[in-house]
Amino acid sequence: MDPESIALARAVGEQVLLDEHRCFVDEGADNSEHVPRVARIAESVGRALFVEESMETLPDEDEAPAEAEALAELERCLREREG
Repeated sequence: MDPESIALARAVGEQVLLDEHRCFVDEGADNSEHVPRVARIAESVGRALFVEESMETLPDEDEAPAEAEALAELERCLREREG
């Protein structure tokens, strides 16, 4: 993924999070609704960036991993993190 695409994805993710937070503040939603939404948004943006980057062909590879392989690697990393 080129630097411009990464910057755009980050900007979109940040704007979505800011809009969600503004909605939280304006509507007075409680934390039990707001926090899971923010976590899902952040995970979704991070997942998209990870999968797209993982599907790039590396110099020592003949072909890029399939999307399913990239998602499986992401899930493995997330399970490791959760312990």
